[in-house]
Amino acid sequence: MFNLIEEKLDSEYFAYYICLYLSINSIKNKKELEIDVKTFTKQNDFEFLINIISLASSIEELNLTSSDIGMNLDNMNYLTNAFSINNSIKILDLSKNYLGVDEDKMFYLKEILLINQSIQDLDISYNELGQNEKNIIYLKEALLINNSIQNLDISFNHFCENENNMQYL
Repeated sequence: MFNLIEEKLDSEYFAYYICLYLSINSIKNKKELEIDVKTFTKQNDFEFLINIISLASSIEELNLTSSDIGMNLDNMNYLTNAFSINNSIKILDLSKNYLGVDEDKMFYLKEILLINQSIQDLDISYNELGQNEKNIIYLKEALLINNSIQNLDISFNHFCENENNMQYL
């Protein structure tokens, strides 16, 4: 157990760990977590959220719909790190997050699906995945290895707009 009294932390980190501890305890028994990331004002806010997700083992459903997480590559990296730790989330909603705009974001989603076998229901609809063939290749590679996905929503991703996409589906 981490003892804040015995640790020599400067005031910034002390406050951070106190907030982290209180946040985790406040969601300890919650099974669903819906977050509006648009209200975050600093990158540290998102990092803080990811730490909570990493350590909150009771959360089974995470809804990050329309949070613009895909607009920032660092956010996708933080989310990947969180899912390497948290194995309790079964339902993940990343719809409407611009994941397909840049293939690097789909690379991180692929990594999440490769390292985390607890996700059973994944919603990545409305993410413009059809804009880039590499997005579909990454998704296919992940789904060939991840056997836990039972429900996948990939609707409204404009796959048919590029005829080359169909060879990967």
